[in-house]
Amino acid sequence: MKTNTNYKNRKSGFSLVEVLVSLIIVTVIISAVLPMLSSSMRRAQQNKFEINELSGVQNELEEEMFVSSVGQSYIVNIALESESISLSGELITKNYADGKRVDLFLRNR
Repeated sequence: MKTNTNYKNRKSGFSLVEVLVSLIIVTVIISAVLPMLSSSMRRAQQNKFEINELSGVQNELEEEMFVSSVGQSYIVNIALESESISLSGELITKNYADGKRVDLFLRNR
């Protein structure tokens, strides 16, 4: 009878091998997820920087559009099948974040 009681007590818990195998599985899963999380956080930080830069450029463009006209004057001719359209306006260029730029063509009214 004593052996039967020991068998019941031993069966209710986990063995050392089972615990170690589960720890190894958890470690492998975590080691696979961490690089993805790290690159995702790095990309999110880079996107945040670019969004802030673009916000500043947008503010500058809005100031130039409504306050002054400093850009270069251009005339754009568009030839369609039935007619030709000519637009005149100014080209405003703003640089931001690592050599990227935004060009805005403001049509004269």
